[in-house]
Amino acid sequence: MLEVVVVQQSEILIEATPKAIFDVLADAEALPEWLPMVERCESRGPRGIGGERVCEVDWGGRRGMLVERCTERVMRRRLAFVVDEDTLGFSKMFDEFGFAYDLVPEGPGRTRVRMEGLYRPRGFLAKMMDVLLMRRRLAKSRCDILGYLKTHVESQPRRLAGPFVWA
Repeated sequence: MLEVVVVQQSEILIEATPKAIFDVLADAEALPEWLPMVERCESRGPRGIGGERVCEVDWGGRRGMLVERCTERVMRRRLAFVVDEDTLGFSKMFDEFGFAYDLVPEGPGRTRVRMEGLYRPRGFLAKMMDVLLMRRRLAKSRCDILGYLKTHVESQPRRLAGPFVWA
């Protein structure tokens, strides 16, 4: 029997360069500054593929911990993670539970950010929970995360690229 892999996407247009957005997304320790559901986060291991970030979160009133491992890192283009451990129950309900950010330039100082969620429900009960509840909750979380990212990045002072000639 073929296993079902659920892939969901949400996107947003942000008035910032891919570099500015990538730098924010890649900085684990700064996640609590812009993402209210993350109370604390720290990096373990290398920064990049194989590196982990351990986050204490409050996901819709449920407090817990997530250990996310970086699986892809293409500078200024893509950043992806898989959740290896958690205390919220995702790893009991889903295999290959992960997410990715794709950054697509849309002109000078504008970037389309696409957030993708990917997972494989484990068993009949998980498939039912996915259809009845989880897809909507995860879609809302992705939209919230993208909204917080947009607000944070667009509120940062813009750095102008040089060189400049002063007349």
